[in-house]
Amino acid sequence: MEYVFYRGEYVLRNQAVIQVDDRAHRFADGFFESIRIINGKAQFLENHFARVDATIKALKIQPSDFSFELLTQHIEGLLQRNEIFEGGRMRITFFRKAKGFYLPKGNDLDYFIEVEALPNNLFELNETGKIIDIYTEVKKDPNKYAGFKTLNAQLYVMASIFAEEKNWDDALIQNTKQAIIESTNSNLFLVSNGVLYTPSLTDG
Repeated sequence: MEYVFYRGEYVLRNQAVIQVDDRAHRFADGFFESIRIINGKAQFLENHFARVDATIKALKIQPSDFSFELLTQHIEGLLQRNEIFEGGRMRITFFRKAKGFYLPKGNDLDYFIEVEALPNNLFELNETGKIIDIYTEVKKDPNKYAGFKTLNAQLYVMASIFAEEKNWDDALIQNTKQAIIESTNSNLFLVSNGVLYTPSLTDG
């Protein structure tokens, strides 16, 4: 049996009912955070929470009952209920808990936690390489919200479909200044002469 955490409770995944008027569903008014599980423990939680906190402030969400300790408690409870003691992947979807249309009638926070076991407990390097190229149809605008993992992921969906149509393993995303900034599902890093490089946050 697989459990999720939703609306303050641990419930079976097939019994979790998403409200049709949730702002996450209607307006993609929220964001998500992906967390790797190793040996049954969520990794880098303090770093993840710092990014969550920064995103909450940027989106002007004002949680009435939310803290690092509370989130950690819910994460650990979900891992125990799903009996994940080795590798896994967790996704937390945060959204504004309010009615209304584009203008919300409140700014409180709600969130949904799901987790799945992975066959590999530790991070593994790809030993065979990947076929990749640049997705050229749409560029990402490096605006104020570009650095946050918002629920509007249409660019990544279309780039992933494009890569599949081309028989690529992945597609690289460019910003409007033609800089390569990421792939559809990964950060980019380059090692040169013992120095590690990655695209700037200001590039989106």
